[in-house]
Amino acid sequence: MPERATGTPCWVDISVPDVEAAKSFYAALLGWDCRTDPRPEAGGYTMCFLDGVPAAAITPMWGEDAKAGWSVYIASDDTDLSATAVTENGGQVLAAPMDVFDAGRMAFCVDPVGATFGIWQKGVHRGIETDFVPGAVSWIELVARDAPAAAAFYRAVFGLEAVTFPGMENYWLLEQGGVTAGGLIELNEETSGAEGSHWRVYVSVADTDATCEQTEALGGRVEVPAFEAEGIGRIAYVRDPFNVRLGVIQPSAAGS
Repeated sequence: MPERATGTPCWVDISVPDVEAAKSFYAALLGWDCRTDPRPEAGGYTMCFLDGVPAAAITPMWGEDAKAGWSVYIASDDTDLSATAVTENGGQVLAAPMDVFDAGRMAFCVDPVGATFGIWQKGVHRGIETDFVPGAVSWIELVARDAPAAAAFYRAVFGLEAVTFPGMENYWLLEQGGVTAGGLIELNEETSGAEGSHWRVYVSVADTDATCEQTEALGGRVEVPAFEAEGIGRIAYVRDPFNVRLGVIQPSAAGS
């Protein structure tokens, strides 16, 4: 699969309090082959593969105030320049640009509406390389308190354009060079599954209903039962054993 274009979401990892338990859960649920980096300086970072290529990662939580959750990284040709653009456009750099072995160069930031995200400049690690098969990340969207402000920020820093999604109020497609790269939705505190702005991750599954049943059998829970989204597929929201939300999508024939 072609690598994610510059300025688009290119990688995800999930921070959890128990990496080994998370490896077991996601291996069983999504078929991920989870391999923890044995180097002490890697801090337990675990790459997850699907059909032999990188799909996502699992990482321990860092810091006393850390919470379990997903992190989304946006591809950059120059992490340092992108980090500068973040601050120039009202965001903050939480972790300054740093090299990650020979894998790439990263920084961690927060946007002006409060959503955290990473910047990733590829080295030997290009990011997600899976196709949209069951178990693969299939959609990434930003849930924002102030969607217009978020759209302006990501346009200025990464060149992402927010385009109205026909027939769906308060939802936009994020496009890079006319190619859809993700979504943007106005935060609804009652339905968005988290307090405050955040990036949300979805994976493809072969059978949404069966995935919901398996989630519960593995110690997670179903937060929003399966429903049909016209032209997209059958969607549900589940929580893993660490209470982290994940969207699952069984693509429709029209949406696949």
